[in-house]
Amino acid sequence: MAEYVSLSDLAEATAQEESPYDVDWHFAMPPSVDTERIQLNISRLDMLSRIGGIGSNVVRGYQGDVSQYTPGIGGVNADGTAMASRAVSVTKAQTRNTGSSRDHDILPAHYDTITADHAINRAEMASQITDKIREGTTPEKAWAQLLDSELRGSVRTAGIRFLVPPRRERLDMLNKALDIFYMGYVPCSLGLFGYDISQGVAGLDTLPLGMTTIVYSVTIGLDSLSNKAHFGRTLLELRRWSIGAWGHQYDRALALNGLSRVPGLLKARK
Repeated sequence: MAEYVSLSDLAEATAQEESPYDVDWHFAMPPSVDTERIQLNISRLDMLSRIGGIGSNVVRGYQGDVSQYTPGIGGVNADGTAMASRAVSVTKAQTRNTGSSRDHDILPAHYDTITADHAINRAEMASQITDKIREGTTPEKAWAQLLDSELRGSVRTAGIRFLVPPRRERLDMLNKALDIFYMGYVPCSLGLFGYDISQGVAGLDTLPLGMTTIVYSVTIGLDSLSNKAHFGRTLLELRRWSIGAWGHQYDRALALNGLSRVPGLLKARK
């Protein structure tokens, strides 16, 4: 069952010392907008956040640049004035900035979460809102539509950056080989793509699944022993499970990429 919370209630909860929600709402809306009518689907945001390894979200606004539309010059009149052409030069302004920080740097990445910072360009949003209102859209619906798109995009960016971080280590080739193994060999061995890699090879019917199970189990076991030695417990309850026992979590990134493109994170109540 979807749980919706109005932006006015979110703002009030954020002002409290302990908010019941995993999102801090600092995006100030114009006084003319009824924030009680704009609602955030908390349960869906929580679902997307869990997939992306996001422990909490912070939504705020900033005063950035506005997109510029400059008409082209098609010629010069007899009096020396310029003649506008149909061509228009567009300089698009950035609509958001996405940042994040690890919640517990001491933990291995698969056991940690991030706090995602979603900074939305209020000036550019206001400019686009004006265009929508001229077309007959109510201010509440216009803000809900644009904030929905920007927040979904920012959650997607933050999550994928965490699940598939840029490679900076010298072990990149090894990590890439392990990624290819798990994202290619494992699904095929399980027949997830309609193809069993052991087909036609006598005596190897159970080998791929057996090897996969052993490698996965050994990796989790070594992880647990290491965590036990460093933190006094295995931390399995914190682990972000994936099809791969280590490396980049492409399966989660793919799921987040697809699910975050479906509209409906925010809506305007009638």
